[in-house]
Amino acid sequence: MRTMCTMIISIAAERFGMKEQPSARAEGGLNRLEMKISQLWQELRLLRKQHKQAKQEEKSGLKELHNILGRKLTTLWRAEWHRRTGRKRARKRTAFMANPFGVTKKMFGQKRSGQLACAEDEINEYLSSTYSDRKREEHLGPCTSLTTPPEHTVAFNNKEPNLKEVEAVIKPARSSLAPGPSGVLYVVYKRCPKLLQ
Repeated sequence: MRTMCTMIISIAAERFGMKEQPSARAEGGLNRLEMKISQLWQELRLLRKQHKQAKQEEKSGLKELHNILGRKLTTLWRAEWHRRTGRKRARKRTAFMANPFGVTKKMFGQKRSGQLACAEDEINEYLSSTYSDRKREEHLGPCTSLTTPPEHTVAFNNKEPNLKEVEAVIKPARSSLAPGPSGVLYVVYKRCPKLLQ
């Protein structure tokens, strides 16, 4: 099979020619985004120099151009940061899927060995003094900081909503939303108003 593939490749190369594959990015080389960032950074430096030497009427235009390039640079930095963090996460995920026990062992450290140097009574005493409340059983009495609300003067409206109130809610609502657990969209109530009656 390998011999056959080699023959096909050699015949095709003689007949059609070989297309050179672009060489892989050298270790430590810049990708397209990083090259664009460095190019923008150089342009910003050049603009700063030009701004110092420019006349007063040219400075406002150069300042505006500097702001535009600065916003572009910020956007590219964010994109590059997201790309790098995404790749880092992908590498960690792949390493975890390949060897989950090794990754967790590395994460939480080696198994520690040793002996407890204090007595059990000391530990119990420390824990009870730190985490127990001696006043737990005492009655606290009424809380004076809580305020009691005044008695309501208007009775709560327990009536079902009337048709006008329902229409007032449905009309401005977005058609793609559903008002309740039934999942029926607002668009149904908007297009078939008799359902509301």
